[in-house]
Amino acid sequence: QQVRNKTPNATMHSPPSPESSFHTPQQSPSPTANDTTLDEFEIWPDGDVVYEIPSSKLHENGNPHFGWALSHYNTTTENKNGETVKHRCCKGVMVCPSEECRFCVKPIGFSPVGLKGRPRRMNARCPVHKKDLTWIPCTGGPKTSRWKELYNPPCQVVTKFHPATPGVIAVEHKGSHNHPRPADNRPTPSARRQLEELVKANPELGPVQLQVGGITRLPLPKVHPSLNNKDRVGYLRKKILRRHSI
Repeated sequence: QQVRNKTPNATMHSPPSPESSFHTPQQSPSPTANDTTLDEFEIWPDGDVVYEIPSSKLHENGNPHFGWALSHYNTTTENKNGETVKHRCCKGVMVCPSEECRFCVKPIGFSPVGLKGRPRRMNARCPVHKKDLTWIPCTGGPKTSRWKELYNPPCQVVTKFHPATPGVIAVEHKGSHNHPRPADNRPTPSARRQLEELVKANPELGPVQLQVGGITRLPLPKVHPSLNNKDRVGYLRKKILRRHSI
């Protein structure tokens, strides 16, 4: 749990050297039909990859789930190919300045919105060392003419949806992330569905009881690490109960 406190504007931290890269480029196998569990490369795309995500793995609003801190900067509705194209860029991570600490979260809020945006004031400190978090921007994006206004562009994610193929969303990722992975603080679509089925079958259970699990129930943190947060579980549980009028 983060310790909240007022801090100055986020400071910029130099990204790690290529020799200490945290990730290697990943392959892009074809999606498995009727599969609802996201593969690691779908949550954390890295390198220049193109793949498809079936609708069974999307959030209820039709968006794919990514672990990186991605910010929208452009949306094209019905381009010349009839596709809806959304452009996102990675905003890096917020980390503890202590070298031995692995505390790492997503930055929140950017000003201005877009490619050149920087994190706004982040009222969070490292819960272990009580130090203000520093920002590591993503600078592993493609060095092409499209990004000529940026000296070190971020990684880019482009998603395409075509009405003729409503069952999938095409994803194109460009660049290699030169920063660690932040904590994925949102449940994946499959984790949300598991939680929904669990709440529907056991509406009398509160957030803590759901988290602990039982003989026939898996503890929620094993479903997804983000469900270790009691307040988040309570919020999602209320939404599920209201949706099904329970």
